[in-house]
Amino acid sequence: MARRGVVAFSFGGFLAAAAAASAANQAGQGACSGCEAQRTGAGGPSIAIQNSCPFEVRAIMGGPPWVEQNIPAGGQATMAPFACTGGAKCRVYFPPSTWTTAPSQDGMGDVERLGMFEFTLNGSLSTDISYIPGIAIPMTAQCSGGPIYGCTDGGYGGWTSFQDRLQAYCPGRLVPFQPQPPSSSIVVCEAGLYCGVDAMPFGRKWNMPGTISKAGVSMDSDDPQNVSTCQPWSEADECAQLNRGVHGCLGEEVCDGEKLFYQDYDMTKRDMPGKWNFSGYAAFVHTACGVFGGFAFGSDDRGRAAGSMKYGSNVADCQGVQVELCPAASTAYTPTTGFTYPPDAGNRRWCSCAGRPLAATSSTPGRSWRAQWAGAPLRRCRRAALALGPWRDEVSRRGLVFARVQAQTACRFTRARRGRADTYSVARSAPGTPDGLTFKRPEG
Repeated sequence: MARRGVVAFSFGGFLAAAAAASAANQAGQGACSGCEAQRTGAGGPSIAIQNSCPFEVRAIMGGPPWVEQNIPAGGQATMAPFACTGGAKCRVYFPPSTWTTAPSQDGMGDVERLGMFEFTLNGSLSTDISYIPGIAIPMTAQCSGGPIYGCTDGGYGGWTSFQDRLQAYCPGRLVPFQPQPPSSSIVVCEAGLYCGVDAMPFGRKWNMPGTISKAGVSMDSDDPQNVSTCQPWSEADECAQLNRGVHGCLGEEVCDGEKLFYQDYDMTKRDMPGKWNFSGYAAFVHTACGVFGGFAFGSDDRGRAAGSMKYGSNVADCQGVQVELCPAASTAYTPTTGFTYPPDAGNRRWCSCAGRPLAATSSTPGRSWRAQWAGAPLRRCRRAALALGPWRDEVSRRGLVFARVQAQTACRFTRARRGRADTYSVARSAPGTPDGLTFKRPEG
């Protein structure tokens, strides 16, 4: 019988793990049950929503038809997606619960500028995050087995920092949301979807002749209002190139958007002399939130990165999705960085659980180690070169390879060695060491 051992590491926030004894585990549903719930809801795909904002939100799905559910601060809810009338794209809006207006097809302008989660349902889900009308509430979205989209990169420092950066550097129109939730304040950075781009900071700073020359394309109108909103839609490809300030990266073409898009963007220079050869609003969204933060303009789905991530966050054939509002700060965030594009990636762009790719495999002379998640073999994910810093050697000696852990329940890592497997459970350390993880090898 193997001796029980405990190995403790303090990762200082590099990894985040869930509590070891969730109600789901206690109920006998096993490791990763939270992730499994996001993958297959009763009767089909589901949308699981975690509200990490400091206020109650009113999740409104539609429409029509319309369904809604209030989610308290720190609470969770699962909503069953449906096909909206006429085959239109459905949206989930997240206003604070102080917004009590009845939802209607033409009456969501007040709340769409906060940011939205969008989907269509045809057996599976096609999903995206949209900040086209404006941006106020940060979010992430992760389809089962896929990478995390949304506010994940080094420009994102959590709810308070995010709102502070909107307040200081919004390139559009900054307005307070009304009615405000109790004990919180929400400011909205509007994009000028319907009017007013010319008078906004990014409209005034947009060097349209220089952008047209750099991108090598033009639209029928070089008015920033039409270019930023992709009007007419028949020129959507040209719109994408002008908003990003680059030629190409269309369709499903693989391109290095981190290198090519929004070159020399610095949000702190909004009011300084000089011009931008791209949309400053789109650059702001993809810096303050993330390179793969979501749609900042209508044709932001053009092109993809190596590894297949989409700059507009759009995902097809999604069997279930986890949305988190006001997620924790990126691991790459510091208060003095993240103002320029591209923001640092940190370790947030990882695959998920539920028996799909998550971690990496590694080999050392004479031994082969394999990390496992809930009993399912895992392969290397995109960007799987982990920067474990001073813990790298010690972790490697123990044959464990880690990626970011984001499940709501405790999960397992398995170390396979010479025909036998030792299973390690992973959980947060005891109170007083909130950033640590403890790995325990059970007897047997």
